[in-house]
Amino acid sequence: MSPPFPTRVRLTNVSDEDLLMADPFSIAVGALTVAGIARSVGKAVRKLHAFKTAQGDFSALQNEVSDVEAVLQQVASVTYSPVLPGQEEQSDITLRGHIDRAKGQLLELEKLIAYVLTSYDDQAKGKVDKSAWLKQQNKLRSLRKGLRNVRMNLALSIATVTLSV
Repeated sequence: MSPPFPTRVRLTNVSDEDLLMADPFSIAVGALTVAGIARSVGKAVRKLHAFKTAQGDFSALQNEVSDVEAVLQQVASVTYSPVLPGQEEQSDITLRGHIDRAKGQLLELEKLIAYVLTSYDDQAKGKVDKSAWLKQQNKLRSLRKGLRNVRMNLALSIATVTLSV
């Protein structure tokens, strides 16, 4: 009897994944995919109608998400520029790590907005539950700080790749 849900099939082994990770095209596609997630999360944050004391926090969060999206767009464009032999592998692995961290932070923020900060009835309206916001305030600040760190690391990696050419 098969399970009621689709099973995930692993098509590559670890050495193949390492080769794929260093591929500039896959890094560009990954960056663009995560930029799309950032765009979606940014729209969700913009929809939130927060009460007066939370407006500054949500505005700062929205700005951070937008900045991460912009940097990811830059990563996608930079990965196609030529790099000296031997330097591309380390920079590609570093970029992939930063992209994965950005994805994790954004998906965590998306879940927090969808399932914790807004009730099911209020999601369409974008109304923030005040008690949930108070409980999750530190988590939101931590996510914003994490996104800022990821953005700065991505920007530094882009500068390193660009300067090494």
